[in-house]
Amino acid sequence: MLRGPESLVWPDICPVLGIPITSLPKGRKGMANDSASMDKVLPEAGYTPLNTRVISGKAKRIRRGRSLSELDIALKKARENAAEWAERAENLRLVIEWLQHEILNP
Repeated sequence: MLRGPESLVWPDICPVLGIPITSLPKGRKGMANDSASMDKVLPEAGYTPLNTRVISGKAKRIRRGRSLSELDIALKKARENAAEWAERAENLRLVIEWLQHEILNP
């Protein structure tokens, strides 16, 4: 377990994403994916012992302080765009494949 205020649970694994959480090493500035970060369950309720959890920096950046309903809207938009992104990825793959062929077989 990581060290922190006694009223909080400081896990070694992010309870949201399941990735390892580390304390911030000396000399490293800012929040990295594996940094421990306090997060408010209900953003409007403030940092109280009952409303605060420790999650990874990556999970905190994904959340960005959004409420449950705001996250639900973001998820719906991401799912709507998934087909478009899959098509873009396939097109990029085809262009890369073509370009590799052209470079290797002038």
